[in-house]
Amino acid sequence: MNARAPIPGVPPRRTVATQILLSFAVTLFAFAVTAGVSVLSQKRTAEDSEELAAGYVPVALKLGQLRSVQSTLASLVDGIPDEKNPLSMRILLETLTSIRRARIDETRAAMQHLREIGSDETRQDALALTGELDSAQAGFSGDRPALERLFATFDTADRDDVNRHIVELGSMEHEGVKRLKTLGDHVEAGMTKLSEEARARERRAILQLILLAALTLGVGIAV
Repeated sequence: MNARAPIPGVPPRRTVATQILLSFAVTLFAFAVTAGVSVLSQKRTAEDSEELAAGYVPVALKLGQLRSVQSTLASLVDGIPDEKNPLSMRILLETLTSIRRARIDETRAAMQHLREIGSDETRQDALALTGELDSAQAGFSGDRPALERLFATFDTADRDDVNRHIVELGSMEHEGVKRLKTLGDHVEAGMTKLSEEARARERRAILQLILLAALTLGVGIAV
């Protein structure tokens, strides 16, 4: 029997083999795209995890220790009027200011490490955080002379002069508390943003798998 001649002007219908091959190609392409995007997403998620665990978390811990020292300093200055032994208070305050300098150096080193392991955006954030820390440290530079002036006035027994220097020193220390709190808020915001971006990538990956499954089902029904 002779094969049926094609009707002029009507395109020939695809064979079953051609349809299967075409559907396979479409599914394979969709799978390749989804797999590629998923690999990139997983890679970025791993980088985010490293930034959090090895970058932001140490910064937050060191900054928390620094804030604790600064809050203690501010509280002790507020209690100076009731202090019966000014010499012991002076030794304690000078010791805490030395500890604060060490904590500032540790926090700065943690921020430097964050810049080294972070993405371009995180490096910019780490630079901004370091700038805020430097600004806070600059504000602390005047408290040592103020501390010396304060305890020098104890020998004069001039209560008004003593109170004036206490107010001066206390304002410096409480301003430092505020600066470090703002810095801590910015560190927390950076950690939150990184976590939210990771969750958004996870949601996109799930959506991509759902779309791939729907595409595969649709191709199967069409064939």
